[in-house]
Amino acid sequence: MHPDVEVTELAPPPALSKSVIRSLAVSEDGVVALVDGVPYNHATGERLHQGGPLLGSAALTSKGLFLLTRQALSASIQDRRIVTGTSVVDPTIQAWASPGSDSVYLFGGQAAGGLYRLAADKLKRVLDSAEQVTALGVARGGILVARGRRIDEIAIESGEVRVTRIVEVPEQLSPILGLHDAERVLVIATEKAVLMFDGEAYLPLVVGVGGPLYPYRDGLLVHDCNSRKLLVIKGPMLAANRKQ
Repeated sequence: MHPDVEVTELAPPPALSKSVIRSLAVSEDGVVALVDGVPYNHATGERLHQGGPLLGSAALTSKGLFLLTRQALSASIQDRRIVTGTSVVDPTIQAWASPGSDSVYLFGGQAAGGLYRLAADKLKRVLDSAEQVTALGVARGGILVARGRRIDEIAIESGEVRVTRIVEVPEQLSPILGLHDAERVLVIATEKAVLMFDGEAYLPLVVGVGGPLYPYRDGLLVHDCNSRKLLVIKGPMLAANRKQ
């Protein structure tokens, strides 16, 4: 582990202590955990709705909690009940949102590859399905996208998609499961490590854990894909991590 990095577990409350957390929705101050298709407040263990369809993915936006059902329908919670909306076709697709943004991006579908943006209940393709998108991350000018060994920055301006190549990582760092632009360094997570790239070299921050990365307070939250634990990574190189 990097000498300037501190790693602590964001332990679940007693109500979730024996549960396996399959996916997360994260804002800078809160975490929603999906357990057996049901969303819970990770801090309190409170179930967020009663009844309704099982859920496959979630994202926290400036408008609240966005959900995807296992039947590939967008959804929200109103009066503690699931209200479904637009079909996204592929039940394996995942939802992601940048902190403070009202847009939701969808990626990682087995049938519907590429990258999509859902806004005002309209689904628009951002990138084609030539290469599977494996991770999204926060960037200063847009979002980071990992496809195979390649990492790009995507910006949407007046409806036009601008793609800027950032780097192509070595084969041993593929697939990329987590991304974050910490201003001074690019943070990359694989299945077994979290690393930083300073433009010249890849330096390990934490070894032995890895998975999706989320901005969280003054550090990063990693949902370890092996243990399914939530780990908070802090360090001076991550201190500039703030709402984009």
